[in-house]
Amino acid sequence: MKQWSDEIMESGYFLINVIVAIAIIGLMTTLSIPYIRNFQPTLKLSAAQKEITSNLRLAQQSAVTQQVVYSVKFYVDHNDYEILKLNSGATSTVKYIELPDSINIQEILDSDDNEVEFNFYGGVDEPCQVVLSNSQDKLGKINIKPSGYVELKQ
Repeated sequence: MKQWSDEIMESGYFLINVIVAIAIIGLMTTLSIPYIRNFQPTLKLSAAQKEITSNLRLAQQSAVTQQVVYSVKFYVDHNDYEILKLNSGATSTVKYIELPDSINIQEILDSDDNEVEFNFYGGVDEPCQVVLSNSQDKLGKINIKPSGYVELKQ
């Protein structure tokens, strides 16, 4: 009889351990959800920066390989931009990109017409800076240097 009661005590002890472990996991999950939600806008801003940087480099590389002027035109009011191919007076849209709702194009510094134009050599006539912001007013910056070098600033 004593052996049977020891088995019940051990299984009860095991059950208590499992319940405590589940409670700890639940508590950790509950505490981490607000942190994850606060971190999401920062991740979206970083992803938008990387996407714009990639598209700027695409336009630059296309200009060099095709020996045609390419331009990236930013529409600050609409939070979108497009890659344009400028070929002998004819302009064609290569790619149109909309940014997520939580990401805004704040401004394009040092550019008169919110446009980055890459020449045949991959350089730009007007070096500029693209400034993005998220819903928490954190800023992300992309620098375009005269040589055409596109630099992502965190």
